Amino acid sequence: MEPEPKTLREAKAYIGRSVFKRFKVDERGGGRASYQFFHGTCTKVEVFDGICYRIQYEDGDGEHLAWKEFHAVLQPLPEDQHRAPPSSGPSRRAGLSDATNRLAMPPSDSNGAMFADKPTGTKRQRTIKTEPAASLQPSDSGTALTEEPPLRTAQAARSSKRKSAGGAAIAAAKQEMEAQQKQDEELRGGNATAAGTERPVKRRATAEEPAGAGGPTEGVSMAPANAGPRNQGFVVRERGLAGHVQRIHVQNFMCHSNFEIEIGPHVTLVSGQNGSGKSAVIQALQVCLGASARETSRARSLTAFVKEGCSEARVRVTLWNVGEDAYLPHIFGERITVERVIKVAGGNDTTLLDARGKKAAVERHRDTLSAMLEHFCLDATNPLTIITQDKARQFLSGEKDSSRDKYDVFMEGTLLQRQLDENNLAGVKLEQSSHRLAESAAHLKTLETAQACLQAKLQRLMDADKMLEQRDYLEKAIAWAHVRELEAAAARGAASAEQHGPALVELYEKALLQLGASRAELQQRLKEHEEVVARNQEVLDNHKANAAKLIKDVRKAAEDQQRETRNRTSAKTNLQALQRNQQEMNAKLAEASTGNEKVAEAQRLLEEHQQKITAKKYEEERAKTAADEALKQLEELQAHAQAMVNDEMRGRDRIQQSQQALRDSQDQLRALVASNGNRLGAFQAVRLCELISANMRRFQRPPIGPLGAYLSVTEGRWAVAAQSITNLCLRDFIVSCGADALLLNQLMATAGYARCSTITVNYDDPPHRIPPTVHPGGGYPALLDVLVVKDDEARVPLLNYLVDRFHVERVALAENEPSGRKVVYENAAGNHVTLAVDQNGSTFHRNKGLKWVKHERSITARNCLLKADVSEMEASLRAELEAEEAQLGALQQDLAQLVAQRQAKEAEVKAAQQRLQQAQRLKARLMTECRRLEQSMPMVPEAEDEEQQVVMTQLQSIHLEIVDSQRVLLLAQDALDIAEKDWNAAKERAAEAERIFQEVLKEGGAKRDAKAEVECRLKELEAMRTAYKAERAIAVSRLAALKTHLDKARERVQATVAAAETVCSREEGEEALAKAREVMEEHMRALMARKKERQQQPDLAEDVLQREIDNRMNPRDLPGLLARVNKAIEKVQEEAGADKEQLRIKLADLSRQLSLKRVLHARVSKTTSMLAASMDRRRQLYTRVLGGVEKLVNAKFGSYLRRRDHLGEVKWDHERRQLKLRVKVNGKNNPNAPFVDDLKQMSGGERSYITVAFLLAVGANTESPFRVMDEYDVFMDAENRRIATQTLLEFARDQAAFQFIFLTPQDLATVEAARQTLVSKSKVDMPPGFLKTVHIRPPRG
Repeated sequence: MEPEPKTLREAKAYIGRSVFKRFKVDERGGGRASYQFFHGTCTKVEVFDGICYRIQYEDGDGEHLAWKEFHAVLQPLPEDQHRAPPSSGPSRRAGLSDATNRLAMPPSDSNGAMFADKPTGTKRQRTIKTEPAASLQPSDSGTALTEEPPLRTAQAARSSKRKSAGGAAIAAAKQEMEAQQKQDEELRGGNATAAGTERPVKRRATAEEPAGAGGPTEGVSMAPANAGPRNQGFVVRERGLAGHVQRIHVQNFMCHSNFEIEIGPHVTLVSGQNGSGKSAVIQALQVCLGASARETSRARSLTAFVKEGCSEARVRVTLWNVGEDAYLPHIFGERITVERVIKVAGGNDTTLLDARGKKAAVERHRDTLSAMLEHFCLDATNPLTIITQDKARQFLSGEKDSSRDKYDVFMEGTLLQRQLDENNLAGVKLEQSSHRLAESAAHLKTLETAQACLQAKLQRLMDADKMLEQRDYLEKAIAWAHVRELEAAAARGAASAEQHGPALVELYEKALLQLGASRAELQQRLKEHEEVVARNQEVLDNHKANAAKLIKDVRKAAEDQQRETRNRTSAKTNLQALQRNQQEMNAKLAEASTGNEKVAEAQRLLEEHQQKITAKKYEEERAKTAADEALKQLEELQAHAQAMVNDEMRGRDRIQQSQQALRDSQDQLRALVASNGNRLGAFQAVRLCELISANMRRFQRPPIGPLGAYLSVTEGRWAVAAQSITNLCLRDFIVSCGADALLLNQLMATAGYARCSTITVNYDDPPHRIPPTVHPGGGYPALLDVLVVKDDEARVPLLNYLVDRFHVERVALAENEPSGRKVVYENAAGNHVTLAVDQNGSTFHRNKGLKWVKHERSITARNCLLKADVSEMEASLRAELEAEEAQLGALQQDLAQLVAQRQAKEAEVKAAQQRLQQAQRLKARLMTECRRLEQSMPMVPEAEDEEQQVVMTQLQSIHLEIVDSQRVLLLAQDALDIAEKDWNAAKERAAEAERIFQEVLKEGGAKRDAKAEVECRLKELEAMRTAYKAERAIAVSRLAALKTHLDKARERVQATVAAAETVCSREEGEEALAKAREVMEEHMRALMARKKERQQQPDLAEDVLQREIDNRMNPRDLPGLLARVNKAIEKVQEEAGADKEQLRIKLADLSRQLSLKRVLHARVSKTTSMLAASMDRRRQLYTRVLGGVEKLVNAKFGSYLRRRDHLGEVKWDHERRQLKLRVKVNGKNNPNAPFVDDLKQMSGGERSYITVAFLLAVGANTESPFRVMDEYDVFMDAENRRIATQTLLEFARDQAAFQFIFLTPQDLATVEAARQTLVSKSKVDMPPGFLKTVHIRPPRG
């Protein structure tokens, strides 16, 4: 029992080991469980809860096993095989498990394992999912396809030397399916055992055949040189595998006279200075393996390879032929030698030698060579199998863009190009088969037409008898059609004379009675309207009188107001006089009261009283002033508050406008995003254009629009200028006629497409001729010159419309504003140019003597709709949207500040209102106190002097008069206020009376109009009554004449019936008329079908058709139908050309021939359909293989670059057939480093190393048993040469089943250093026999 591995490194030693496990499969019909054994391989070791082994089974399923379960199903190694990593691996043609899994699965990790699903449970039988492509070969029966994988035959080798990777996968899939079916049969037969059954898949021999062994053995034998412990993980072969090169021998070839080189089984490195003949050995290998001189890129003819002075050259290449992959081992043995002789005189011979050096016993050596090369997957012209010196220098130099060359190398190296060419060729053949099928269908249709013609002739002959009967029926029907028509006319006349005529006279009588009643009603209504008009006139008269009275009242109120004004003026004058008298009396009293204390006291009291009154008056005036100031301040605050309210409203309006603009921008952006890069989204026309496309058949010509979607400019800098001029029509549509315009307007309404116009233009008009004199001069381009319409059908109508509407041929384009001003102010572009526009959209106008400039602010480079790049327009809209959102935020902040300021101002208004109320209360209180002081007089002592007493008495009297005068003045002021109020009230009453008068006047006009309308209607009734009386008289006279004509018609009916009865009876006539109607209906339906076919007229409705048939069943149309029937009878008899029996015999022969052709056509059609399906499968398989190869190349390329701490990827452009390498220098340490797309920016060494990594990555997908690379280290420095050599050696070590030959002009020190680095640092086993070095010295002479 093997010990359980403790470390991941020990567990990985079991990768590649085989397992054999039993699974429970689907239950059979009997209900018993069924079990089946499946082979599997350990592909990966992972760590979950412990070490788990990933098992990949032969049918594609996988699972993870722990050690105990894995060890229980583990198969033991053969006795001669030691545990070693499966570096030699399965054969390159090992079948589906290798070819398809390697191409279709994701890239493997460092251990070669694939990412798979989670462990599975019960196993189910299933077929291999990969479907082999069917060859496009119909079977003999023509009804099925044969599944033929591409076999390696001499014929296939002659047709093409290259074997495609898809073909290899298909062949492997075919082998895998056959092996799986065989194994299933064995298991069902009970022959399977748990210990011995191996997968019936070919495995590549990985060791030498022991002497005397009956066949090759798997595993690797241990050579004595490899017995050291350091080489325990890798075993070196002592000889190569099948298809490997053993030796190359040349004579008189290029610079070599006689040279031979032995090639090692793994890696052979050939060195030598330039001119030593290294590359000549490679050319010899190519030529010997079938390459032409041109394919070696060294000469145009093989004779050029013959050494100068020699008559012929001889090249021998010996290949190993051992193991399971040996080619015809019973003929060739263990080695196959290919000898090619090139003669200067012309011609060359190819000979195959067996292991003993004797000529092989095969018939055609060239065909056998091609078959052998196909068997070994050898192609000397494959750029990855043999990389020549020229090809290496071309790739490694990087002097020019080699993306196309890299693509060609990839396609040819992976042999995908051949598969693509085969698919294309198969497609051409399929198209030819379809064309032949169409020709067969056309021939089949011709036969069907001939059959239909014969059938029609036979049917017409058979119908001739029927037409004879129709003729008899028509002759009888014509006779009785006269009877029917006359009887119908007599019946109509009788109805008119006996029913309709009297009924019509009665109707006239009733109408006259109704008109009489209506006249009486209208007369009554006329009387009522006259009374209403009279009452309305009376009301108008009353209103006129009242209005005169109100005018008098207004005048009286005005006189009262003037009188009170005079009274107030008189009181004011009287007060002023009293105040002057008071001043005089005070002066006299002052002179007389000198030395008198009583007088002085009295005067003092009066003065004090007067001073109190004056002080109170002053306080009252101050209170009035304070109240006025408070009122004024309140009014100012209210005005400020109202202004803030207005500002707030304007701010809210601006916010609404900004929000609307923001919504418009968001709608436009959403439309652009929803349109997926379509310019229609910029004009919100996606929905409308979808409706137009759905209704396109209803348009006579396709509409053109929106016009902005068709327009662009030659240079982006003129986009704003062009939109500034044509902005009004960018959403418009152009149609070809009015009907299209009507339909388009309906679709616009359905789609909600507004703010646009529909213009009708003749699409067939030629382009407008623009005279050169109309164009702007002075170096200014015209707007018409920069406009671009890419749609050919829309170009002429659209440009003609722009010329007609905007005169774009006269609009000058200016670089900037000064240049535009020169156009209109200095006539820089000519006197005829009156309009210019600059790049910012500003327009410059000149109209007669008036000149002005208009700056366009709404159109910017961000929102310009004429940009060709929709993504740029979307980015601009997003930027504009952000700006509008920022502006909206600022406006909202400003509005919040305004609201706060308004609220503060409203608080100030409330405070001012409170101050005004306080001031008004103070004013009222002071006015009351002042009146009280005026009414109270002080107690004045009596004066001793009489004269003084008189003066004092007069002074008191004047004081009282002043108080009274002031009171009178106040009363006068109050009376004046009352008078003014009365005057205003009188004016208001007068205005109200005037309004009522106008309303009554208007109502009276309506009443008079109604009266006039009744009078007019009454006149119309009188005229109608008179007309009805006249028509009644005419009807009575006509009724009398109709009765006379009815008697005569009845006499004609009797005569016609007698004539018809001589032809047949009435019963036979009625039957003949029914038959004739059927004939007429058949004729009408045929005529309608012809009109529909020729003139595209629609079918008549069934009721309309029946009426038309009834109308034609008359004695005038039936004879025409009879004539057509007679003519048809004659024509059928002339066209038949044979009797009925002869036509029936011809028709039977043609029907048998047609039936056979239909069967053959159906077979060919089925075969073609199956070929087409097979072609689709081939293309799908090619696509899957291509995708898998791309993934693998990318993974390999990245892994090689990571050795230099670089990151890289490969980009394919299959449409342009280009391949680019993208490298992130030092990307492993610096992930943010940029990718380098142009390798010219890198050093020669780095560029060469990257190219070598690419070639190795692509080379991992080739099937050739050996690889040759000439001068791989050209242009490399020492460090890159060492790393490249180390990579090549490690690649060769990992791909141990392949043989590698490297050529270099450098010394071998780098090679030894690379090998030592791999052994010491990378811990890679590199036994001495793994690498063979050969040094070539320059040839002598």
